Amino acid sequence: MASYYVLSFIVLITHNMVMNCASAAVHGHSVDAGERAADGAYRPRDAGHYSDGVHHSEFDHEAILGSVKEAEEYDRLSPEEAKQRFSQLLLRMDLNGDQFIDRSELKQWFLKTFRNLSRDEADERFSESDADSDGQVTWREYLQV
Repeated sequence: MASYYVLSFIVLITHNMVMNCASAAVHGHSVDAGERAADGAYRPRDAGHYSDGVHHSEFDHEAILGSVKEAEEYDRLSPEEAKQRFSQLLLRMDLNGDQFIDRSELKQWFLKTFRNLSRDEADERFSESDADSDGQVTWREYLQV
């Protein structure tokens, strides 16, 4: 059963990677990270996903799992345990129970995981900004950050 999930998941990911690579080559968008940093904005989570032509898989793990902590935990698992947990994850992704992960299910999963990652990151930034730990960020605290 897990092999059906893995196969359909691999096909979808491969298709999306090909489509994204093709569209990136056509559009040629670029992000000026220096300007954003100068404006006080944070770099996007996937800023280092591809750097100097090298793919860094850390972002992929976070995107699939929806948690930086969980991604770090997966990195410490044995290959057998990681495969077992991934099989369980695929069961959660398969919303209609047909043993395939279709485009809609994959999209729903990624929307959910990105919301989780954004919430975790916002909580972390809030904690860093709330210098007196009173549950509020004053203008003075905000300016200090």
